[in-house]
Amino acid sequence: MNINNISSQVNFKSINLDMLSKGLYTLNNNDMLNAAAVDLFATDTQRTIIETKRRGKNAGIEMGFREFTGTFIVEFSATLFALLSSKIFAKKYKPKVKINPNSWLTNKAIDTFSDIYNNSDKSVNGFIIDTLNSMSGLAGKRINYFSDVEKEKTKPIVDKFIEIIENPVRPDKKTIAELQDDIISVLKADNEILIKGKNKQFSDNLTHIVRDIVDVSRNVFFKNGIDSNETIKKLKQLNKSRVAFAIPLSLLLAISNQKLNRYLTKRRTGIDNFVGENGYENNVKNQNETKKEKGLGLKKAASVGVFLTMLLATMGVKKPIDLIKNLEFSGPATSGNTIKTIYGTLITGRLLASKDSTELRETVLRDYLGFLNWLVLGGFVAKGVGQILDPKMTQLFNISKEGKGIKHWLKDISLKSQKEIIAQGGNIKKNLKNLNIAQISGIAYSAIMLGILLPKLNIALTQNKKDKPQKQDIKTNPFIYKNTPEIFKGFLKQENFMV
Repeated sequence: MNINNISSQVNFKSINLDMLSKGLYTLNNNDMLNAAAVDLFATDTQRTIIETKRRGKNAGIEMGFREFTGTFIVEFSATLFALLSSKIFAKKYKPKVKINPNSWLTNKAIDTFSDIYNNSDKSVNGFIIDTLNSMSGLAGKRINYFSDVEKEKTKPIVDKFIEIIENPVRPDKKTIAELQDDIISVLKADNEILIKGKNKQFSDNLTHIVRDIVDVSRNVFFKNGIDSNETIKKLKQLNKSRVAFAIPLSLLLAISNQKLNRYLTKRRTGIDNFVGENGYENNVKNQNETKKEKGLGLKKAASVGVFLTMLLATMGVKKPIDLIKNLEFSGPATSGNTIKTIYGTLITGRLLASKDSTELRETVLRDYLGFLNWLVLGGFVAKGVGQILDPKMTQLFNISKEGKGIKHWLKDISLKSQKEIIAQGGNIKKNLKNLNIAQISGIAYSAIMLGILLPKLNIALTQNKKDKPQKQDIKTNPFIYKNTPEIFKGFLKQENFMV
């Protein structure tokens, strides 16, 4: 990578992000809101409507419960449990050691800031200057260093930090956001920021880093009347308590969610059948409950095994301890491996709760693709559209290293944020428009593929299922060919979806 000597600055106050750009920026910087928005508006609602229209009221109710409660569990439950545990822990554990229960400093961040503080002159001015000069960010193909920015441009930022830290009144979100914009305008980076001390380092987005610099300064290093070492110890224990309290509760909700859903359906209908089976409403009317299917347990085990292998691979986990170490909360919004772990457990619970091979096959098709879409395909579509609009990849992309192939495309290439587009200058209006189009394309893909086409495909395959399904090309069956979405016709075979 090239090192960029930064010499220009954009005045963010003179540029007004439109509502669409603001909304997309917020989603792009918040895993929880991003996932929730896609789920609620792109998949949950459509799936519920399609199930109700195609299969009836009971199928619609079960799908609605499955999707909407699943969204709550994955995106919001851990956050609520973490906030609750923070309040309890701050009051009950070593009550004489006062901490900010709303602090989201990770252990890596605490260690890195402590490293910088201990090697500074331990004044507010010295710590802020050393911290900012330890900052670098990815901008396009280049690494920009804050220390390379002219002093006349960095001094106002340092002064603003000092004013916020020394002011007894807690800063509001607008003040912190303006400070973040000031840094982006000179660093020209936002999403991938590295803070590197003498012996420790950590990376995060600039939103979290600015928040954490203010937090650690006001509530740890420069707060009068406290022992900063004891405060740091309690903050690290706070992080552990959040994981120990919030994650297990969310996992319990996730693994039992579909089992509860099936139980509620049985209470409502009187039978414990798969609601999508052919003739379900007649079976409800006649109270005809299907018998337990032989060999289903092995099929479930195989499906779960394949999924967990895929899940752990996407998380980069080789040992169980690696997973535990990476479940730390970095903010009130559930993100990273935490949200992946909860989502993975939810899908595992759905696989295990399947009544028969048909429901298991539908779950595999729906949730395997749902998981891959969230982690891979949605971003792949957005980046693909972005490259069509920016063929040379010089305006819309951050590229951490050179390479080729799918792995490089997925791992080393990412779309810039709206604020990075503004900071880099050039044809801002055009580049913002293209970036927004790329992001919306990824969301639209999710809505069309996962919210509409995939549910219709699942229903079409199930409606065509015989008691003893025989391998046949879908084209040979007029009914299923007619009811299969156009995008799938001509290349799907029924046996590919038999479990």
